[in-house]
Amino acid sequence: KVTTTIHMKNNAFVPEVLTALPGTGITWINDDGSVHSIKMSGPNNAGFNSGDIMPGASWSYTFGSREGNYTITDANQPDMKGTILIKLEV
Repeated sequence: KVTTTIHMKNNAFVPEVLTALPGTGITWINDDGSVHSIKMSGPNNAGFNSGDIMPGASWSYTFGSREGNYTITDANQPDMKGTILIKLEV
């Protein structure tokens, strides 16, 4: 299983855009001193809501086999946005 990480730092996703293969697990790591809560929306109502991710904590999600573009936002920081591109050819 492939796993990759996205850091939440200075109220931004690092990297802001991530391309990954279907089936990839992604871990978000909170490097900020404030609580983050990430939401994802994508094709066919695919999505999640992480709940609170405390400073220093992490949260993981594994994508299924469906390709698509997924938008990531932070419920606590409306300007904090990112994109996950799931596709067979990276």
